[in-house]
Amino acid sequence: MSVNLRNLCADEYQKIIFEVDKATNNIKNYIKNNNQNTKEFFIQVLSDVKEVCNCWTGKTYVGQSKRQDLKNAYQDFFSNLMKMLLLCKINRNPCENKVAEALLYQGKIYRYLGYGISSNRKKKAIEPNYDGIYVSWSKEPKNGYIESKLYGEMTWIEAEIKSPYFGIDLENMGISRGKEKEVVFPTLKDCVTNIKYIR
Repeated sequence: MSVNLRNLCADEYQKIIFEVDKATNNIKNYIKNNNQNTKEFFIQVLSDVKEVCNCWTGKTYVGQSKRQDLKNAYQDFFSNLMKMLLLCKINRNPCENKVAEALLYQGKIYRYLGYGISSNRKKKAIEPNYDGIYVSWSKEPKNGYIESKLYGEMTWIEAEIKSPYFGIDLENMGISRGKEKEVVFPTLKDCVTNIKYIR
């Protein structure tokens, strides 16, 4: 059962969650049947992954928190996608190895925190939340597009993903807003190397 999120509007939350959960269940089935999956099923799972990641970048907005139920659906999706990619990395399957090599990212990443509504421009800068939730990062240290969407004082975070951690490279999946070069990764205290506040 393939996933289709293309025709949904950003506020059709229950339908988006239903489709994201479908993709997550396909990933879980792939993990469960490790080393017994067909190439066709792998291609379908990757197609579902791309569909969900397109929705993640195209139907979520800079500076606006996601609803908790939507956040939970995406968290479950990315957690299981990471498990699958780590399996693909060690399996003796050249096709899986190639995908894992392309999508598992280590290196420098950058993130902005701020308010997407102008009425919040006088509020204090947002502090990083080390809650293990997957969020958007960029391989680029400066992003004029994101800066233009945020009001008031912004928080700029630099981190480095290194062993034992990996991020999920959306740029290598062919999905990224503008020149963002997006990587999906949780905000982990032991990976953060610098924090600045920009007025």
